[in-house]
Amino acid sequence: MEPRRPKALLIGENPQGSSYLAKRLQERGCECEFAVSYREACSRLMGEGFALVLSPMRLRDSSLFPLIGLLDGSGITLFYFHAVEDGCLWLPALRRGQKCFGSSAMRPSEFVAALDDVIEGICFRAAMERTSEPSVTA
Repeated sequence: MEPRRPKALLIGENPQGSSYLAKRLQERGCECEFAVSYREACSRLMGEGFALVLSPMRLRDSSLFPLIGLLDGSGITLFYFHAVEDGCLWLPALRRGQKCFGSSAMRPSEFVAALDDVIEGICFRAAMERTSEPSVTA
């Protein structure tokens, strides 16, 4: 049986347009799912196994703040981006379910490096959980 891969949810008007991020996550062992609205994101997050959420600040049907409240204490890491004149800035909102407001905004290149560290930690914890599960032998 193949081990379950950590899941990431990418939210936005055209989340599949984030193909670079999805590809990067998949190359590092994550399974990606997509949502276009707050309502759809909430529905998908009711399933288990999400470790990471990437989202814009403004969603089609809400701001990001209700989602942050929903995920507070959940163990999920949430980064959001805010569009600026010449691109976007990424900010962490939750790290493993703990609020981290006041963190510095990151340019895309800085965010990619931070994301790699987060993914490495998620995959490490998933591997540790698999090895700590009791094995069943006949």
